[in-house]
Amino acid sequence: MKIEDIVDKMSKSYLERIVKSFTNEIYTKDEKGYRNQISSNIDFLSNKEKIKERLSKYIKDSKNPYFNGLLINFILKTLLSKNQYKATQEEIIEDIKQSEQEIIKKSKSPENLKHIDDKSLEIFETILEVALEDNIITDDELNLVNKVRKKLSIQEKDQYLIQAKLNKFPQKNNIIHEPSQINQGLNDLQKCGIIFYCNKLNEPIFVLPDELIEGVKIYLGVELIEDKFNDLLEILTKSELSQILDDLQLLQSGTKEELINRVLMTGIKPSEVLDSLTTTRLTEICKKLPDVKSSGTKEEKIFQIIKYFDELVNIDVGQSEDKREVYYKFFEKLAKKDMANLIGKKIVKHERDVELAFERATNYLFEKKLNHKIIKQKGTEHSDGCIKFEKNGELLMWDNKTKMHDKYKFPNSHMKQFKRYIRDANNKGERVSCFLVIVPEFDEKANENAERLKYESGIDTDVAIISAENLKWIAEEWSKNKKEESFNLQVLNKTGLLTKDVLKSRIKLFS
Repeated sequence: MKIEDIVDKMSKSYLERIVKSFTNEIYTKDEKGYRNQISSNIDFLSNKEKIKERLSKYIKDSKNPYFNGLLINFILKTLLSKNQYKATQEEIIEDIKQSEQEIIKKSKSPENLKHIDDKSLEIFETILEVALEDNIITDDELNLVNKVRKKLSIQEKDQYLIQAKLNKFPQKNNIIHEPSQINQGLNDLQKCGIIFYCNKLNEPIFVLPDELIEGVKIYLGVELIEDKFNDLLEILTKSELSQILDDLQLLQSGTKEELINRVLMTGIKPSEVLDSLTTTRLTEICKKLPDVKSSGTKEEKIFQIIKYFDELVNIDVGQSEDKREVYYKFFEKLAKKDMANLIGKKIVKHERDVELAFERATNYLFEKKLNHKIIKQKGTEHSDGCIKFEKNGELLMWDNKTKMHDKYKFPNSHMKQFKRYIRDANNKGERVSCFLVIVPEFDEKANENAERLKYESGIDTDVAIISAENLKWIAEEWSKNKKEESFNLQVLNKTGLLTKDVLKSRIKLFS
């Protein structure tokens, strides 16, 4: 979710926390003023260096920098792993609980530290034990621990296991974090301007805004979140996974899933896994991934592969009796023909499948989210979809236009096509009140042919152009609050470009 959309779902006190994270100059103390102030400072909030500064200062100023930093890391990694980087308070607490319990459980098996040299393990364990003697690691001690850990090539996950082995993870006596401690961490991250709390929703959620994702990942030193790293490891052969484990002096037997879990547990980085492969093998992998260049140096190929998996969206496809629901989840990706995500997430098999999937997703949106009955059109020469205005029985038609590059400019060929659809309906005694063009993004120039088609339609048909993102935004907002009603189609019944601001104004007008 983008900050622009998030702030609309926050009340005054939670907006104030974000504002105070970047300034003491509060110009107004009402919700609208806070929202405007946040929207005017998105560049500051999303600045990678500023994100690091805010988090580092918070941890440094806390009474127990190490343990507070540990909790903050777990909260942020939990949100990074979630669909659209958002979760309820209960989900965050449960995920952290399970993660910490899993580490404590694994620390009891010597097998999970077998990849570390005995001498290195002994040295680091001694240093960590001394640092944790009073259950507080000072800033200076933390710097020393980190330097020694990196010098001995010990991963952060290994440190957690060793700490648990010493009976001090995540706290003394291996006591996992209590809900109250996690809630305090969530509050502190709001005051750092990192996490936003959407309390105006029916089910309040914590959100890591899209604009802050890259900065947070850099701060955490995360190349790929675990789910995406898992996807990367899935494309490797079992023998390649065994070789990686062999190099780490770990057990190589078991199913492929067991091998992947073992690799993930070591804390090895995706770049280190890929670096163990030959350049020829990396080229093969690149060629199998949509839109990934297979040329360049070994380092460039590794970067391209990691980038591919990093850009896969965190959407849980799940199980559904209606296949259209799955397409709907990837509505914007279908509009943009984002083949990396569509093929990577197994939504479509080929590029030729995208347009039909986009059409079906749109039908699902109008039928299931906006509560309108889809009209079945006869023949093959017709618009992609059609529904009726409830009051006068006139038609709203739409057509989906996918695009991989460039913004939609409304070419003359499309104008002729849409004019034909409008006139064919008119010849059958049906008036098209509005023709909606659904696109990934639009160019301002598209408005010219929209105005022209309205005039040339001969029946004063309004021609509206809307992005898939904005149409889905309408569907989500409406379906949450008006489940039993049909969406008022007059919101869309306007010639021109339906921007977010235009839509907000019309929703208010027709509600």
